[in-house]
Amino acid sequence: MQNSENSQNAIHPQPASQPASQPANYTVAVITPTIGRPELARAIESVQAQNYPCTHYVFVDGEPYHAAAREILQHYPQVKAVYLPVNTGANNWFNSHILAAAPFIAQEDIICFLDDDNTYRADHIASIVETFAQNDVDYVYALRNFINPKGKLICRDDHISLGDWCSKFYQQDVQTNVVVQGQQYSITSNGFHQFLIDVNCFAFKRKIAQEVAHIWCITGHGNDVVMTHYLRTHDKRSATTGRYTVNYLFDYTRQTSFYASDCYHAFAQMFGTEAAYDITDNWLRQLNQNHIDQYGGRFWAKE
Repeated sequence: MQNSENSQNAIHPQPASQPASQPANYTVAVITPTIGRPELARAIESVQAQNYPCTHYVFVDGEPYHAAAREILQHYPQVKAVYLPVNTGANNWFNSHILAAAPFIAQEDIICFLDDDNTYRADHIASIVETFAQNDVDYVYALRNFINPKGKLICRDDHISLGDWCSKFYQQDVQTNVVVQGQQYSITSNGFHQFLIDVNCFAFKRKIAQEVAHIWCITGHGNDVVMTHYLRTHDKRSATTGRYTVNYLFDYTRQTSFYASDCYHAFAQMFGTEAAYDITDNWLRQLNQNHIDQYGGRFWAKE
């Protein structure tokens, strides 16, 4: 697998090719929930840089976060800012209620989502529109790149957020070996058996987004897993762009139950944080390549 970690364009890797067509008869909304984190500015700028026009709605989730968000949003007057009076993400609901409400507020034909710590590649919206124009579907999904906590590209995600291609061979726990300072360590991670489209990769026709809005509110954490399952089991038609146009911050330094966080913190205690970054990145690349090898190629990708 090509290692692009040190690329100058790690945050916004350049597309292999431009979309063949960009129909002008779709309007597009991008929905971003925020609590005013500094990364919001980068997310906004990536939406501004799209080569297909779109409208960016930023929902500030509760009065305690208004000041921090306003400090950023004042520099981007073209953003449609919505300041909510209460924190709808409290009690581990995260962005669920905003994702559900937004399709009834935005008036555009297509509804996309972007977390405030992630970014789009410049052709993300154009490739979404092109895919809708070429397919009679209810929703479209893009592919994503993993960005590490230092802002560098780890690898493309070829084993988690793949829609119908997700984790065909990961029905059991996955064992991977890494070599550190000449010694081999074995890492066992939970096998991925759920189908997943990350929320940042989704794009819905507005009517469909309204129809399925309540599904976001079944849970907080993992709401995109629940949404993916619902869409698959209710015969909603889909297509993928096949392009890696979402840059997803994979912050495994946070203390969560996610397998990469466990790996990072275990190796940080043994070798220090700097070494743990490299070990975790390399391990994720190995998992990724293993999934590609099991399939015999990246059949979900168009670049």
